[in-house]
Amino acid sequence: IALLVSDIGQKRGHNVGESQMSKRIKDALDFASQKPSIEEIAMTIGSSVASYESVPAAFAIVHAAGGDPWKAVSMSANIGDDTDTIGAIAGAMAGACSGITAFPEQAISTISLVNNLSFEKVARDLLKLRKQATLPVN
Repeated sequence: IALLVSDIGQKRGHNVGESQMSKRIKDALDFASQKPSIEEIAMTIGSSVASYESVPAAFAIVHAAGGDPWKAVSMSANIGDDTDTIGAIAGAMAGACSGITAFPEQAISTISLVNNLSFEKVARDLLKLRKQATLPVN
């Protein structure tokens, strides 16, 4: 689905940035299948703030983490360079697939407390947005 949406976005977006994002994501997933270290992911795919590196790196990390969101954010924190962007993307993707219960309870409590953040409210608000949105697939 991510590759399809990437292609749709490429057709609808402005001609700026990476022209072959879906190819970069696919290549990153293929590379992650080889079980590389986080250092190898950074060296091969990149870890800068540029979307042509950060987005494929996040996909590679989620794949390398076996879809485990806590492992994915932990790996992202150690990739170097733009760790927060990559971690946010990887954590959001893996977390959306696995649910909040896949994160350690203590981590959720700490993050909620120090950021004055209600994950339940954020999830409800995102679900409301999803119900309102439509995406043509043509």
